Amino acid sequence: MATTAVQPTSGAGTLPPPAPPPGSMGMPLVIPVNIVLTAGAAPGAAGTGASFQINNDSDFDLWQLTASAINTGGSGALFSVSIFDTFKNKPFTLGNAQVNGENWFGSGSQPFTLPAPWRFYRRTQVTLVFGERSNNGNNTVQVCFHGYQVNITQP
Repeated sequence: MATTAVQPTSGAGTLPPPAPPPGSMGMPLVIPVNIVLTAGAAPGAAGTGASFQINNDSDFDLWQLTASAINTGGSGALFSVSIFDTFKNKPFTLGNAQVNGENWFGSGSQPFTLPAPWRFYRRTQVTLVFGERSNNGNNTVQVCFHGYQVNITQP
């Protein structure tokens, strides 16, 4: 899945990602991941996984995570997720455990900021496995990875 560069907005309720390290020549990038979870679906069940691939022309430094979840009734939904970096063959969480969304992700106005960036190298396949915890209909979840393209290869 190709990604596109999105400039962070400066409107109310949004925060730009932290500045990239000096000399990195980073370019702001937001990678949205969308999925619909079915009530009662077990983690890893069909339809509960999503993945994307980092661009071929650069690495991606992840600085912040945000998520939103809504169920068919229009109220907030609960979910859990694990993230796996296939290039490093390493889970983003200890033991590749599922972490509750409310413990992991921030909102648009208060994103979860990592203490140091997590670098996803070019062409890395990033896999997310979701668990549905609301048991009240289908839930639409969007997770956004906020960061910078770095080590950009010039054409």
